[in-house]
Amino acid sequence: MRGVWQKLAAWLGGRAATPRPSRSYTFPLSDFPDGQGTSLSVGGKRLAVFHLGKRVFVIENSCSHNRSPLVGGLVSGTVVTCRTHRARFSLETGQAVGGPTRRPVRTYPVTVAEGRVVITVS
Repeated sequence: MRGVWQKLAAWLGGRAATPRPSRSYTFPLSDFPDGQGTSLSVGGKRLAVFHLGKRVFVIENSCSHNRSPLVGGLVSGTVVTCRTHRARFSLETGQAVGGPTRRPVRTYPVTVAEGRVVITVS
């Protein structure tokens, strides 16, 4: 059956998709000041890490509307607003919740334990 999918992908002008390996990166929680966003580059990805109380959210640090950085935008609850054109994104899901775009931003799995933040990127 695998050969059928490869043939279909070749016929469509592409190749069969292969999952990207994921990698985890660990940082001290103190690297991310509470109540604000911090920009971070890991694994070739530009990330925005938002430490809000007992929760940490990680999204791509690039507005889906015009690629402006999201770090430095206004954070209200679990929504960040891009400074450039006021696009708004849920930090929990990455969904666009207002402004000039409907395209989401990517979110990344994150865990916090014993003062350490573990971010997984693929």
